[in-house]
Amino acid sequence: MWDAYRPLSVQKIFWSIYPDSRYVANPSTGGSVHNRGCAVDVTLVNLDGDELVMPSAFDDFSSQASPGNPNMSAEARANLDVLRMAMINVGFNASTSEWWHFSDSDWRQFPVADVDLSRF
Repeated sequence: MWDAYRPLSVQKIFWSIYPDSRYVANPSTGGSVHNRGCAVDVTLVNLDGDELVMPSAFDDFSSQASPGNPNMSAEARANLDVLRMAMINVGFNASTSEWWHFSDSDWRQFPVADVDLSRF
């Protein structure tokens, strides 16, 4: 797991660095599902903890990151299919632009939060 809950203050920093709503939610228009504690960014690893081959690197803001990318290797496609089915089967929604991003299907019922991470 790379990312889960993200404070709104951090979302504002992300947006200032990369203001592209395909990959970073605009904090002034409702923020991110991460800001509600309702999203995770994950990948698959083997039993030794080594990451498996996936369509792109994490936080690759290009078409390579799309689950619909037709140019990914067969190994990446197979691994992505396992990850997506596992997450969807337990109630998450998959992103269309980031293969690693999954949101709780009920995220709209939770408010945006800005909890300082030092509290954790």
